[in-house]
Amino acid sequence: MKVTLKFLKERGACDEGVDWLRKRKTRDLVEVLKLLIKQNRLGWAEWLIQKFFKFEEIQQYREFEYEVNIALKSANCSTQRAARALVLLYGIDLIKRSDS
Repeated sequence: MKVTLKFLKERGACDEGVDWLRKRKTRDLVEVLKLLIKQNRLGWAEWLIQKFFKFEEIQQYREFEYEVNIALKSANCSTQRAARALVLLYGIDLIKRSDS
């Protein structure tokens, strides 16, 4: 799947996000998401990934996110960035599976 500037604009992405993508060589969704995670732009990655999900994927993603948050709380862990990245990586896997 490809992320286009038109897609971002139609979905109401912020100007900074559109400019960020404009400066990138890749438009592949998975590569863009990985780059956003690497650059610690987790909010942008969360926003973008959900724009590509089908209804069933949104449900699976939310359930996984919930389970990760429960596990973190019961483990008394405060690493929210790692948890968000883990959930995003799960989302990337969902996209890869639905794309094949």
